[in-house]
Amino acid sequence: MSCLGIGNGVNDGLGTPALAFTPSSVNVTKGSIVTFVFDGIPGNHTVAQSAFARPCEPLSGGFDSGFIFVPPTADAASSFPTFNLTIEDDTKPIWFYCAQLNPAPHCLAGMVGAINAPATGNTFSSYAAVAAAASSVVAPVPALSGVNAFATAGPGPLTGSFSGVALPTGTPLIPIGTASLSSTATSSRSSSRFVTPTKSPRHIS
Repeated sequence: MSCLGIGNGVNDGLGTPALAFTPSSVNVTKGSIVTFVFDGIPGNHTVAQSAFARPCEPLSGGFDSGFIFVPPTADAASSFPTFNLTIEDDTKPIWFYCAQLNPAPHCLAGMVGAINAPATGNTFSSYAAVAAAASSVVAPVPALSGVNAFATAGPGPLTGSFSGVALPTGTPLIPIGTASLSSTATSSRSSSRFVTPTKSPRHIS
């Protein structure tokens, strides 16, 4: 399994954490499971599939996790929500971004990632550069099924003060008012861990 953190723990070179998927790019094989860990404190992020040429816009037929809110009261011992993607084709790259707009658009700030990005040509670095130059960020439509990857359930567990908004079909309903698509709880300290894939799920510590 490959694990990606969402939102925290990446230094921007100035001594402060930056908005990012950690790691931002991984290579995996067909049938592998990539797990996204929403562990930025505080945070309110998405994992939305996009195209190389339009990194901050949802890909038609692509996956989207919906917004997952991690409260400032969470700590490292918390059971952070995860989102698991099964890779169907390891010969084609999968690009993704965070659609959060506050306090500034996360996609433009570098919160983008890739699975099986080419080593030459349309590389991850090139994708990130196109994202940084984008003129806007488009909100995705939550979906479990994507292009060359799919999830069987929405992010979870959503217990205690963790909550979600606009989640994919199949996710337990969250009480209205528990989170906002543009929650100001998101900050430059927010992050997500990107878990690297394996052929079968396993517990991530």
